[in-house]
Amino acid sequence: MRKNLTGKGGSFCQGGASMGKLMGVIGGVIAILIGIMGLVSWWGQFVGLLKGTLPILLILCGVVALIFGISEMKAQATIPETPPSDKKE
Repeated sequence: MRKNLTGKGGSFCQGGASMGKLMGVIGGVIAILIGIMGLVSWWGQFVGLLKGTLPILLILCGVVALIFGISEMKAQATIPETPPSDKKE
């Protein structure tokens, strides 16, 4: 029979952190390191990708902003203004 090392509900790590959370953190650090190495190695290709993607992204964001602005103006134009009531409650 294994003795509980923390005296709490069966968690080995202090503070109740599970092994899955620890593996997530380790995996995240490894992914960051591999990403940095890839960015350094393929810097030219990364810049080329940005040059090709950025204009399309700006166009799409502009279209979304334009549609949102037009719909807001239409919504404001269709709401009838009501005169303030003189009733006191």
